[in-house]
Amino acid sequence: MRAHTKQFGGVLWRVLAVAMVIAGIAFYRSLAPIDDPSLAGPEPKTLSDRAQPIYAGANQVYWGDLHIHTSLSSDAFTMGVRALPDDAYRFAKGETLQHGAGFPVTISRPLDFAAVTD
Repeated sequence: MRAHTKQFGGVLWRVLAVAMVIAGIAFYRSLAPIDDPSLAGPEPKTLSDRAQPIYAGANQVYWGDLHIHTSLSSDAFTMGVRALPDDAYRFAKGETLQHGAGFPVTISRPLDFAAVTD
């Protein structure tokens, strides 16, 4: 008898949960929009003003790296990195650095921003 009562209780909770969701949706749909002009922002003057994008297109695309480790970082140092933070920033600007193995390395395109995160 107890197992039957527990099963009925579980079904009852599910039915109540579904009823609450349906009631919440019905209540939300019954709310009328507030037509208070003080809450609205300024209206665009023309349709063409409304169609203008907020951003300036490709002019605002920036490329960078926000997670650069240098020799001050213990895990990078154990992997052979010997560059200091100044070296990392110079490399990000497009300057050539000497790799730990002795050959020169240069980034293909200077970065717009960089952050050393030791």
